[in-house]
Amino acid sequence: MHAVQERRTSRRLLSAITIAASLAAASGTARADEKIALKAPGSDTTLTIHGYAKLDAIWSDCSAGVDSVGDQTLSINTVAVGPAACQHKKNQVTLHARQSRLSFATSTPTGYGDLNTFIEGDFFGADGNESTTNSSGLRIRHAYGALGKLLAGQYWTNFFNEQAYVETLDFGGPVGEMFVRQAQVRWTEKTASGDWSVSAENPEALVAVPGSATIVRSDSDHAPDFTARLRLSAGGGTYSAGLLARNVHVDSGALGANSGKWGAAMALTGIIPVLGRDDLRLDFNLGNAIGRYQNGGFFPDGYLDANGSLHLARQASGYPPAPPSASTSRTARSTST
Repeated sequence: MHAVQERRTSRRLLSAITIAASLAAASGTARADEKIALKAPGSDTTLTIHGYAKLDAIWSDCSAGVDSVGDQTLSINTVAVGPAACQHKKNQVTLHARQSRLSFATSTPTGYGDLNTFIEGDFFGADGNESTTNSSGLRIRHAYGALGKLLAGQYWTNFFNEQAYVETLDFGGPVGEMFVRQAQVRWTEKTASGDWSVSAENPEALVAVPGSATIVRSDSDHAPDFTARLRLSAGGGTYSAGLLARNVHVDSGALGANSGKWGAAMALTGIIPVLGRDDLRLDFNLGNAIGRYQNGGFFPDGYLDANGSLHLARQASGYPPAPPSASTSRTARSTST
């Protein structure tokens, strides 16, 4: 019995040593943005490690405030407005490495298709300070598992085709895009020219109230957000149409409101080939349920009138055909990866 346990322990130790040796060997040749794939002896599971280190050097004509993320990336919520905006806060210089990223993925073949898992994080979590250590918290970007056509976990919302995001040097991206990552259950079916998918996703409602510039999180979510999306490839381009249905609800004695309404929205995107590897990307969004799905969660999902009645906010947004390297910010940035 002891001999069997010793052999099992030896095999586990050998596997651990093999993985460690593989990592050590790969680390000497890995580039800044390279994947390392490993497979433990006697296992069908492949582990892939990926990441990069990135430095952002930023000049802003107007500071967003002490330790503000608005000085580190375009965040529409932190743009200074009003007659006193930017007074004594001009020409801000900031350097940070918060976009540096680390991810782990596994893939295991099964009788139902590959079982895949993926976890990715960056350092735009809890804000640190710029006085001494410049520490910033690790946050989850993606964390999901997928088996065949089923995905469960946190990923980009199914409402918007994430492939159509414009590749900006600024981490924040253009203000007209849909930008949400959240927990969901998704089903995807492949077609001859693309795929269609449906999902139920984590709900959250932001409500504007009379007499206050602060948007309130209602914390009264009674149904998941539902999405459906069709994605097609034609002529070398990729086009998608997404639908979103949401129940925006508020129940607050302090606000004198207890009501909910269903709203809907659509998102149309296109990736249009131009020349060689270049393309143009466009996005158009319309509906009364966009709200927090807009980049930065800038707009409310609904608003209360003086009588406590809830109204949904009609919105339209997007960006015109733009090259993937276009930037909409008024900030000069230099990036090293």
